Amino acid sequence: MRSEDTVSRLGGDEFALILNNLAHPTDAIIVAKKLLVSLQEPFDLKGTSTLVTASIGISVAPHDAETPEQLLRQADTAMYGAKEGGRNDYRFYQPEMTLRAQERLNGERFLRRAVLNHEFEVWYQPKINLLDNTVAGAEALVRWRDPLQGLIFPGEFIPLAENTGLIIQIGEQVIEMVCRDIRRWADLQIVHGVIAINVAPLQIDRSDFVETLKSALRAFDLPAHVLEVEVTESLMMASPEHSREVLATLQGLGVTTSIDDFGTGYSSLAYLKLLPIDHLKIDRSFISDLPNDSRDVAITKTIVELGHALGFKIIAEGVETEAQHSFLKQTGCDQAQGYLYGRPMPAADYEAWLNGRQ
Repeated sequence: MRSEDTVSRLGGDEFALILNNLAHPTDAIIVAKKLLVSLQEPFDLKGTSTLVTASIGISVAPHDAETPEQLLRQADTAMYGAKEGGRNDYRFYQPEMTLRAQERLNGERFLRRAVLNHEFEVWYQPKINLLDNTVAGAEALVRWRDPLQGLIFPGEFIPLAENTGLIIQIGEQVIEMVCRDIRRWADLQIVHGVIAINVAPLQIDRSDFVETLKSALRAFDLPAHVLEVEVTESLMMASPEHSREVLATLQGLGVTTSIDDFGTGYSSLAYLKLLPIDHLKIDRSFISDLPNDSRDVAITKTIVELGHALGFKIIAEGVETEAQHSFLKQTGCDQAQGYLYGRPMPAADYEAWLNGRQ
């Protein structure tokens, strides 16, 4: 920084820089780039080489703001724009950023209320054993029942839940609801199969997920084998050692483990053999054009053969036609789920569906 500039720490890991007497607003880019470059140099932290990155927001007076408070607020908004753009970068403030920031704050506020008021529901989509057409279980899918907007699907709130960390609390509520439903079905002697729960990376990285699961099983007096945990390929690649440790512990308890959306990530085949995984789930993108697309046919057959060779069961998702069902059964796929067998449904409807099957 120049001698006439001001460097301050606002708190935590947030810093503010005041750059005076710039000839042109874009001169701030020179400083921002210098900052980013300087942070690329690793530093020693108690004997460990450590690297940090920065997200920088830039607001210019008097073009963007007329008061110090407004200038700082807009720079903060632009910083979040840099974070959303991938981090380790800078952004200039744009008026539309304020609208997006307000929408994000409103969304977070409503989501926190939903967590506090337990506004979430669990719906179940059946899974079928292809060999004998019996019920293998179901995948538990979360829904948000907003008092004003009604039913909200995961794609609309899960990204915000992950960005804010609220996915951990939502995940805990889902586990409790699933275990409560399983307890009810067991008491009614309804054969429900294994219920699969989707787990987000944050639940593995920032919470004691194993203890959360064990506590819920204890609370409802359930054996571990009634549950399956589904994780994505991206989680396995992002923190492989920790993920492997958690999944191995779950397997040791008797919980089934599964990789969801297999084939869409970048997992190494060499690493695949080391994973404590019971099931591979073929992504729906490979199923939708079966059996007519020769490339999808080849990919699906390869996943089934590879998975079986490694001792995994193979599940196909997104099955909607009898032709897809027949192809998967002939190929040796173990289980399938999709609209052909049943759409996601509330717990009461799934219970009725199970009774109908029995």
